[in-house]
Amino acid sequence: MSAKVPVLGVGIDPVTLPEAVDRVAGMIARGQGGMVVTANPEILWRARRDRVYRAVLNDADLVVADGIGVVIAARLAGFSLPSRVPGFDLMQALLEAAQHQGWRVYFLGGEPGVAEGAARRVAARLPSLQLVGTHHGYFWHDERGWTEVAAALRAAAPQLVFVGMGAPLQELWMAHQLGRGGRALAAVVPASQPVYGQAVMLGVGGSLDVLAGKTALAPAWMREHGLEWAFRLRDPRRWRRVVALPAFVGAAALWALQHRMRGPGADGHQPSSGEGA
Repeated sequence: MSAKVPVLGVGIDPVTLPEAVDRVAGMIARGQGGMVVTANPEILWRARRDRVYRAVLNDADLVVADGIGVVIAARLAGFSLPSRVPGFDLMQALLEAAQHQGWRVYFLGGEPGVAEGAARRVAARLPSLQLVGTHHGYFWHDERGWTEVAAALRAAAPQLVFVGMGAPLQELWMAHQLGRGGRALAAVVPASQPVYGQAVMLGVGGSLDVLAGKTALAPAWMREHGLEWAFRLRDPRRWRRVVALPAFVGAAALWALQHRMRGPGADGHQPSSGEGA
């Protein structure tokens, strides 16, 4: 297993999409639960300013580079990330693997009705998939909602849970479910809230909205060139999130320059030959 690549303080796993699927399959086979983060520039920028969130991300079992900006930032510093692993593509690949392997799958997230709509559309495309339950993601400030979600998960006993609550809530919730984060996380998530830690959990942001047909997916050519952010500008509600991109670019460029000035081996990793700008 290759060492993680540090990008703005968060370790990214240098994996391809098929390798990420294999890693998740291994976690499920071990049956101990796990946390998968799809790290995009917005997530890394937030983690740079939030110590608790950064610690949660660094405690994940798998962190993939969901965004071409993450790959470019790593390469500017002399590290090797083989490719980006878009969260939506990873989710689709895992759903197909789940149908083949017989994994029990649960959709958690989105507004009321979104997870159910996503489940109906996915079931029509993958009829043998074991979709064992759904629940909306609007329960964070509802103590009764936390109890309902935990009870629903225990009853369904999924092996793979797709969590579409948006960053940082989805990562904080997954860490809490898996008993991670310690006292720092307890300040954000009440320790008394019930948990279900027997599944591999993957943060998927707005992917359930896409699967449900509520939100359009960027055209293939835009996704191939890492231009999903430009497609999202059509929605004014996303403008505030997209403006974090210039801040990430500036911080990533400064970090890459500082790393190269410190020389090989900084951050505990050895830069690869031939990488960089």
